[in-house]
Amino acid sequence: MNGCAHPQTAPVYTREVEDYRHILKPVGLALIALGLLDIGFMIYCIMHQMRYSSSFNIFAVISGIYVWMAHPSYLKVVPRAAAFLVAAIGGALVVFPFLLPLDLQLAELRIDTLKITTGIVVSLVLLGFLLWVYLQLRAPPVLQYYEREKLSTKTPRLAFILGAAIPVAGGIALYLMMHGADAR
Repeated sequence: MNGCAHPQTAPVYTREVEDYRHILKPVGLALIALGLLDIGFMIYCIMHQMRYSSSFNIFAVISGIYVWMAHPSYLKVVPRAAAFLVAAIGGALVVFPFLLPLDLQLAELRIDTLKITTGIVVSLVLLGFLLWVYLQLRAPPVLQYYEREKLSTKTPRLAFILGAAIPVAGGIALYLMMHGADAR
């Protein structure tokens, strides 16, 4: 073998190793776009004296910038936050329909169809977006980058558990309030 390593056993530095940047840049830009869109909607709501509730705005922009720049210490936060939010939003979409009587839900749907359907569609789109962010930040080239930067590559189970616990705890609390002695 004249001192040369066999091509299959030598460490292979291919384009895949640097592909993490091709993954992080679009994810970062998408987070920035979500944040800017949310900030624009917040401004619209303030100008039209409408209720507004979201926590993505500036946090999504900052997260997007750091993900786009592949900032190692920030990259350990974003997948955990995405996992937490996926579990929380997904859990809410599963739990909350069971909390109110079906007749009441249908009446609300008839009274304010646009508001109810918009809320459901936005929740589903946001859930899909956050799941995409999570999966992109857990792709093999990105995990290899985590390892090189000495970041954990473990699945953020605690984030998923805590995210799912919120709608479950809220559902239990609401059920107890609606069916307890005080509710009667």
